[in-house]
Amino acid sequence: MFLFQLQQIELNMTKEEMIAWIDSATPKQLLFKWRYAPIGSDWFVGEVGKHYSYVFNSMNKITLTSASKSIELERDENIYRLK
Repeated sequence: MFLFQLQQIELNMTKEEMIAWIDSATPKQLLFKWRYAPIGSDWFVGEVGKHYSYVFNSMNKITLTSASKSIELERDENIYRLK
């Protein structure tokens, strides 16, 4: 089961750290963030948003489709909370 703690990677990250995270993220992690990050998130605006878009759109569409189908959410409030 895939578990991704959105909250942890958002805290106190610089633009450079965000870009480095994007570069090292799996397709599943990128899709999860795309689906569940708050509207207006810094991940999708400005320089970071352009880089996110570039990396995401460079990925193999079959890989993205497969990752999309495998995303499962843990509904426990202690594990997953959107701000």
